[in-house]
Amino acid sequence: MVEAFTPRAEDEKVQTAARRAAATATTDSGRRLRHIGTIVVPVDETCFYIFEAETLEGLRAATERAGISSDRIVEARLLEPDDPHPNPRGR
Repeated sequence: MVEAFTPRAEDEKVQTAARRAAATATTDSGRRLRHIGTIVVPVDETCFYIFEAETLEGLRAATERAGISSDRIVEARLLEPDDPHPNPRGR
């Protein structure tokens, strides 16, 4: 998950940046990432780009190439409601 400060967040600009990151997501080792979605929190001027990535380093490189200035990049897991066996990779 990529957390970024987005003053007066505009959904179109945020989505364009996420598409750029996904399009540039092939690293030198051939690893890929997938943009799952983006959460925009206008009152906090923050957005959370949610990606599925093999490594944090690959995600960091892709977001830098896409021009996303991130405050932090961390591993996150998605827990589905009523799922007794959540997938550790967040899917």
